[in-house]
This record gives sequence, C-alpha cells and structure tokens, in this order.
Amino acid sequence: MGISHSTARWVAPLSFALDFAAQQYGMMSSPNMKDVHDSNPSFWSPQPYFIAGFFFPQQLFQLAWLYRLWKLDPKKSAEEKQEVETMVDFVPYYAVGNICIGSMSQSPVVELVLTSLQHG
Repeated sequence: MGISHSTARWVAPLSFALDFAAQQYGMMSSPNMKDVHDSNPSFWSPQPYFIAGFFFPQQLFQLAWLYRLWKLDPKKSAEEKQEVETMVDFVPYYAVGNICIGSMSQSPVVELVLTSLQHG
C-alpha cells in the first residue's frame, strides 16, 4: 500500500485509540445502546450484553495484533519480514475501518436513528 513499517507502527495504534475513545464516549453518553434496548425491547434493538461479549474479545485480539506489529523486526528473519509486509499492507485498511467505526458511533445519523427508536 506504500507505507513504511515505522509509519504503520504509529498509524494502527492511533486509529485503534480513536475508535476505542469514540466507543467509550458512545457507551457513556445518553442515549446509549442499553437505554435504547430498555425503552424498546424488540428483536432488532441492540442487546448490550451480547455486544459487550462479542466486542470485548475482539478488542483483545486487536491489542495482540498491534503488539505483534510493534514488536516484529523485519531484519531478524525472512519469516518475520514476510509477516511484517503482510501486516503493513493491511494497516491502511485497518486504520480507515477504525476511523469509520469511531466516527459512525458519533454520527448525527446514528443519533437520529436512536432518537427515533426511542420515540417510536
């Protein structure tokens, strides 16, 4: 994709931090998903415990991936060099995904949908 390993080592964690901070803000603001679920119990309303159970392990896997991206040294061996190249090629997509998810959780469209769900 054209970025260096040193750039990828900074871009990926920063995009993760942005996404994580936006999700924390979304969970602690009002109305949050639990508020929506409690006021509109239906099949389609977000189930907060399922969401927490699904995304918590995903956050751990992402942290492990970020740690590996940070610690790998492409100068040590051919296997590590190949793994670093694969990971660095993925970083721009990872960063764009995190930015989109983080910004979507704060989007006026999401707020409008949540408000309309609350008021029926």
